[in-house]
Amino acid sequence: MPAGRGCKLVSVDHAGRATISRRARARFGYDTGVSRTSFDAQGNGLRLRVHRFHDEAAPPSGLVLLLLHGYMDAGGTWDLVAPRLAAAGHVLLAPDLRGFGESEAVGAGGYYHFIDYVADVDALVRQLVPADARLGVVGHSMGGTIATLFAGARPERVERLALL
Repeated sequence: MPAGRGCKLVSVDHAGRATISRRARARFGYDTGVSRTSFDAQGNGLRLRVHRFHDEAAPPSGLVLLLLHGYMDAGGTWDLVAPRLAAAGHVLLAPDLRGFGESEAVGAGGYYHFIDYVADVDALVRQLVPADARLGVVGHSMGGTIATLFAGARPERVERLALL
């Protein structure tokens, strides 16, 4: 890149949502056929925003990956990793954990203890992942702790665990 000429890769809006530029997506191979939809689900009494990434063109792997973000992040921050995982045929679910992103915050007298996050994840898995589906859980930072605790609480449910 010529000196003095910058390439803005990521922009952040007033709500703190990051958007990757078209130039960056093309440069790093993220212009794919991956669809991203966002919807609300109930997790342990709270409304949680869930981002679903899926590549219709990829042969299905049969594996659902639950992607748990770190502290001060949100589920949408997996968007740079999602195209590669979805191209492998995995269905990806990336929730905004309680109090983060577009999910509901805990009211007065409520808690942000790890066991509460685990209960939220358990409720989401029961709602969104069919009982006969293979489940992998990927956790980054705080999400890694939640993923570990969830896998320990539901070992029969988690086939794969990755911690970043």
